[in-house]
Amino acid sequence: MPPAIWWRFRHYLYFGRVHLIVGVTNLNEEALREAFGYLIQLRHVERIERSPTQAGMMTVGVLLQPGGDGGRPWDTTAGMTEGAVTLDPEIRAGAERIWGTIADAARRGEMADPVDPFGFASGSEK
Repeated sequence: MPPAIWWRFRHYLYFGRVHLIVGVTNLNEEALREAFGYLIQLRHVERIERSPTQAGMMTVGVLLQPGGDGGRPWDTTAGMTEGAVTLDPEIRAGAERIWGTIADAARRGEMADPVDPFGFASGSEK
């Protein structure tokens, strides 16, 4: 039986220009790093769809996984995307099956600001 996989996330918005996703998982596997890359792209696309004024936003993701070489307690993977990004409908559907929508993430409590989880309130500069 394969080991259970767990994930924990926090999403932060900085100055309405940077969306930072910090993720932690319990396994060190390439498939998990690849899936995290799709999460970065999916959340970026969703934010721009919700608010076209955020089209210049940059989305950055940092993933922490247990160290795989025995020398370090953690391995770190980072990825980013910015500007206009399109996802192939099939890839987007697969990413949504894995991660759910940004609204699902807010319901799970992943957003750092529960009052304005999407960062769309006027004057929001976090």
